[in-house]
Amino acid sequence: IRVLISNLMYAQTIEIFDSAWEKFKSECEEQFPIFFNYFKKMSFERKDFWSKAWRPAASFHTNSMIESYHNQLKSFYLTRPRNKRVDRVVYTLSKLVVCDYRTEHAQVELGIREMRLIIAEMARRKVAESIDTTTAHSMVRLDPLSENVVNIDNKLMFFI
Repeated sequence: IRVLISNLMYAQTIEIFDSAWEKFKSECEEQFPIFFNYFKKMSFERKDFWSKAWRPAASFHTNSMIESYHNQLKSFYLTRPRNKRVDRVVYTLSKLVVCDYRTEHAQVELGIREMRLIIAEMARRKVAESIDTTTAHSMVRLDPLSENVVNIDNKLMFFI
């Protein structure tokens, strides 16, 4: 089952996904009906959120970044010995973590520190900075109705 789900997750195109889905369906629907129905109900309907076929531009396709973040929360804020009291976890997240995020955001906004970028973002930033101004201006336009900057494919880039 793990290989079949992996094939669905990493399918490069919708056609490859559809083929992988048919294989998954033929191998799991009868052998594991409870799991198959659960997967179909909970995951298949939301395939555009987790399958690479619908997210070709995504910089990651697994939850490893979330797992890493969760590990940092446990290591730095919740301490390694598990404190299972819900009130303590809620207090830590709502007071300490939020405060740290606000402090970091303010420091970035005021230019005191730079925003930390992941490797993929740094590579995109390097490419963007290498484009000359004339070419960059030809790649975007201002939408006069909404005053948003959109790229040549009419996809929203940012608000003004």
